[in-house]
Amino acid sequence: MKKQTSHKLSIKRWVILTLIFGFVATAGAVIIDIDYSMRQLKNETAAQYLSILNMQRESLDTDIGKASAILLSYKMSGKHINQLINCKDKNEAYFAVTNVTSDLESQILNSTISEIVYAYKFGFDRFGIALSSTSHISSTEKLAVKDYVESLERETAGTTYMWKPCLIGDEWYFVYNIADRDYVIGQGIRVKTIASLFQMKLDENSSIAVLNDQEENMIDSVVARNNNQFLKNYTERYSSYNIYEDQIIVYTYSLNLYRPIFFIKDGLLSQNFLNIVRLLWSTVFFIIIICFIIFNNITFAILRPVKALNKCLESIRDGNLKAKIPINSSVPREFSDVYNTLNEMTSRIQELKIESYESELKRTHYELQFLSIQIEPHFYLNSMKYIYALAQTKQYETLKSMILNLADCFRYLTYDNEKMVPLQKELEHVEHYLTITNSGSPSCVKIFLSVHPHAKEALVPKLLVQTFVENSIKYGANGNLEIDIDVQLYGDDCEQFLQLRISDNGKGFDEVYLSEIRKNGFNDQSGRIGLSNLYNRLKLFYPDYNYLTIYNNENGGATAEVILPAVFSVKTGKETSEA
Repeated sequence: MKKQTSHKLSIKRWVILTLIFGFVATAGAVIIDIDYSMRQLKNETAAQYLSILNMQRESLDTDIGKASAILLSYKMSGKHINQLINCKDKNEAYFAVTNVTSDLESQILNSTISEIVYAYKFGFDRFGIALSSTSHISSTEKLAVKDYVESLERETAGTTYMWKPCLIGDEWYFVYNIADRDYVIGQGIRVKTIASLFQMKLDENSSIAVLNDQEENMIDSVVARNNNQFLKNYTERYSSYNIYEDQIIVYTYSLNLYRPIFFIKDGLLSQNFLNIVRLLWSTVFFIIIICFIIFNNITFAILRPVKALNKCLESIRDGNLKAKIPINSSVPREFSDVYNTLNEMTSRIQELKIESYESELKRTHYELQFLSIQIEPHFYLNSMKYIYALAQTKQYETLKSMILNLADCFRYLTYDNEKMVPLQKELEHVEHYLTITNSGSPSCVKIFLSVHPHAKEALVPKLLVQTFVENSIKYGANGNLEIDIDVQLYGDDCEQFLQLRISDNGKGFDEVYLSEIRKNGFNDQSGRIGLSNLYNRLKLFYPDYNYLTIYNNENGGATAEVILPAVFSVKTGKETSEA
């Protein structure tokens, strides 16, 4: 039969269309060029503002540093400072603060940017103040300064020797106070005066900002308020700038004011430049639309089939062998051939996997059955020996009680087909088992339980606890035996673990046996079939995680410890068993 010729386009023809992606390179170049130009313009502008801000800040630091030095020098050797210290009445105090204020006015106000100087004598309530000729401070502000100085506490008025922000009346000042004995001398400058020293072009889109110790801006403006969060987060002691789209924030750190000074400007780029940028962006957008149309065609022909193929492969990798790729007429013929081959392969693999899985389930089931059979006859034989001994010694009441407990044990072992049982049920079985053991033995075995309340419903492999108890009785008994069973639950809501620790006061494990266990693990040749079988059962129940260890106690006896994933539902237990 002649093969039909397909009229579908091949991948090769569709790949030719990818040459049109050259337009994308052009568009990308335009975008990069616009972005680079804008960033360069913003960086150069910000660098110029930073240079101006640094020069003005250096001048400011020099000036206020000079003012601080003059005030400190006057405190040490001022012309009338001793008069202020030694005055004995209000008249002497009045003349002293007047003379000191006059000295500070001539030395500080005439040579620095400070706007006010003042002196105050504690005890005599005498205050003197002088204002700079250029300060234009009102009488109301002058009274506010007087109230501020009079409210200072003698011990803390000027102990820091640094400029500090202070709200005096309705105006923010930086003040520098020196207090000694019963007087205080100081100077101040308004924050808005400091802002005016920075000779920048300020308009409604720019502002100078200085924060106080509570991180509040002392120069109120809309621009500063909109950037208050950034200003609060600034803690570095260096000069730099940040650019945010069409805004710059330039900052420099004043060493004498101990805080940064910010210059904030919105609308960094001119309107004409922004219009050119918008035109270029429109061109780029038009190119992107054209490329999108071309790309959509390539996607339909190549990328979409590849995506469908990759999605199917991921699903197969995750274990879903029923995943199939639908084939329609719009798919290129090369992909159709790949799809058909892949669908046929997954169908065949699924058939083989089902056969292998069923065989593995049967093998696991037979292994569990075999291990349980190895444990149960051992218990049957011991029980028969106990019954025979009681009957021979005519202990009929004990014999009747033992038969009832033995019936409960046989019911638990034979009629309950579940391989995973609640821990509470396993512990009840252990109590029946101990009653049988104590009835047929002259020595007494006592068990002490400590079980987490929520752990009683956890599912555990049948005969988990009995195996350890039986092992303690068989190999560790030396007269009366005490066995402590401690069960704890730990972990979080996502994953919990069950910890079972069984300790006795018997003879403990033989060191040769412990050495063999540490070397080769719990194998069938280790000499104790019960522990070996239990270990193999745990590996089948919990293939991903299980922990079993045994060791001798320092004060005699032995301890066995098991840590297992905590399972609380029949469904989970079944799944764990099947694993």
